[in-house]
Amino acid sequence: MNRRELRDNLERLHEELHDASSVSPTDRELLGELAADIRRVLDEPEESGAAGRHQGLKHRLAESIYELEESHPQLVASLRNVVNYLSAMGI
Repeated sequence: MNRRELRDNLERLHEELHDASSVSPTDRELLGELAADIRRVLDEPEESGAAGRHQGLKHRLAESIYELEESHPQLVASLRNVVNYLSAMGI
């Protein structure tokens, strides 16, 4: 997995988070926080050593899977995909 593939997956996930409908206020807040975290990672320069921030994002995404599993299964599939990419990159 390379950084470009991760970036593409994060972009898709960011769009899905932004477009999520029928979301409770609590889930909307969680999705907003995840979207902001993803945007920070996407806005980093390619050469920056951001492994620590990626690890934090991976942890938050993994936690979110459990919170959103029943209400947003498609979104959870995308979350898992990004977590898998980060794991494959050694993060």
